[in-house]
Amino acid sequence: MDLCRAKQILQDNFECKENCFIYFLYEKNLFVEGRFWEYYDSIAFLAKSDDEKTMDIAMQITESYQKILTLFICHFDPNDGYAMDNIPQNYNEYFERIEYVIWAYFKGNVKQIDDSMFELQR
Repeated sequence: MDLCRAKQILQDNFECKENCFIYFLYEKNLFVEGRFWEYYDSIAFLAKSDDEKTMDIAMQITESYQKILTLFICHFDPNDGYAMDNIPQNYNEYFERIEYVIWAYFKGNVKQIDDSMFELQR
């Protein structure tokens, strides 16, 4: 992945553009693992790039993560009509990965995204 691609993936998710992770969650009610990893990798790349710690990118990361959380909350709310398909049994491990990569971006500590420390592997 390169910087331009990482920023585009993040922006596409922020704007819920067709075929991105959040698009599939929101528009198709579908968890697509490959798109999850694409979103994750874009944030990981940006976390490793010291020159890309901008307010705009921080806002896109924060707001896109909020959208993901909101969709999962709606899915698990029995009073809400929204439901997703293909949610992994270990969905909490996916959230753990996203939380750590976001922390790595904001704290500047890329050791927080060492794949070997996570139970969830690709």
